[in-house]
Formats: sequence, structure tokens, C-alpha cells
Amino acid sequence: IDANGTEYVPQGYEMKDNTKTYITFNVAVPRWRDIRRRPRRGTNDILNLIFIVPVGTRLDHLLFNSERLGFFENVIVEPPSMR
Repeated sequence: IDANGTEYVPQGYEMKDNTKTYITFNVAVPRWRDIRRRPRRGTNDILNLIFIVPVGTRLDHLLFNSERLGFFENVIVEPPSMR
């Protein structure tokens, strides 16, 4: 959720386990149950949510599945790097 109260739904996710990386994109992921490949308990699996947010947006906090996961301090979305 940004500083103006606009909510952004993840538009995909990346799931990594010890041997593979799975990327799902252009699929709205509003709830945990919408994620087909989830991190397994007791492993080092990593899940990254993919958001599409306009440049210049000031982020406020991360809310997923109606649960506040964290806050952002002084985070403004910047244009992609041209490296």
C-alpha cells in the first residue's frame, strides 16, 4: 500500500528451492492460496512477490492476505536501472 492508500496486488512470484527457480508472471496473487508453488516448511526455499508499481510512488507498508507484513521508511519507486 502506498502513502495515498492505493493497494497493489502482486502480479506474479518467483519461488526458489535448492535446485530450481520457478517464475509465474501476469497472474494476480491476492491471497496466499493463489500461490501454487509455496516455500516448504523447514527448507531454505525463497519466495519473492512481483509487484508493478508506478515510478515515483512512495511505499508505506506491505499487506498480504489481510496481514500487515512490514513497513517502508522513505522508499520511493525509482526508474529501472540501465546497467
